[in-house]
Amino acid sequence: MLLVTLPIVILTGLLSYIAYGPRLGQAIPGDVGWLKLPTFDWPTDPSWLYRLTQGLHVGLGLVLIPVVLAKLWSVIPRLFVVPPARSVAQLLERVSLLMLVGGILFEIVTGVLNIQYDYIFGFSFYTAHYFGAWVFITGFVVHVAIKSRRMWSGLRSMPLREVLRTARADTKPQPWQPDSLVAADPGPATMSRRGALALVGGGALFLALITAGQTVGGYARPAALLLPRGRSRGNGPNDFEVNRTAAAAGISPLDTADRWRLTMTGGPGR
Repeated sequence: MLLVTLPIVILTGLLSYIAYGPRLGQAIPGDVGWLKLPTFDWPTDPSWLYRLTQGLHVGLGLVLIPVVLAKLWSVIPRLFVVPPARSVAQLLERVSLLMLVGGILFEIVTGVLNIQYDYIFGFSFYTAHYFGAWVFITGFVVHVAIKSRRMWSGLRSMPLREVLRTARADTKPQPWQPDSLVAADPGPATMSRRGALALVGGGALFLALITAGQTVGGYARPAALLLPRGRSRGNGPNDFEVNRTAAAAGISPLDTADRWRLTMTGGPGR
């Protein structure tokens, strides 16, 4: 699942950066050095294209949190082996794992905090999220390249239909191998594999139900319990949502008093 969905999250995130027009100096960060992406004019039609790409980016990013945590839980014993590497190849693999695990946790934590407008980390979210994404992408690509053969053999060794039909009492560990995740002396199963899939899948589905309404809108919007932008709108011409209150935006009463003026600049005049 992660092998299919994580590339979608990556691609839609990079598309968001391109949509902000980095060649016009509107994207953050502005100077990305050799990490500069190819740019193009973002299509104005269909009008919902950016909503779709960013809905996928944010929505999938949230839905995958239980899946990522379950994956990390399953590999934790291998993350702290001693010695950490016995060869140059293993050392490169450990470095890629550090980039992969550290990168995805950093992206998840900063992404969720950004959704809630909680910038407790004290640095630019956009700059850190962009460069953090490249750290994760590098670790992800290297890890897939190293482990692809084992991934496919693992998927073929245990068909999904067999997993779903096996109860806890019949759940047996896979054969032990020196570099596998199976313990040398495993205890009895406390949960079947289908139970683990149901737990993780249920968590992902629950997050989808309480967050997707913000992107989908319509009748699904009331179900978005974690909606950070409020549920009420104004009347008439004020029927639109705002990202924050006036106090949070630093707007004082003087900014809206009679002395307030809007000045348009550009071209030969002002």
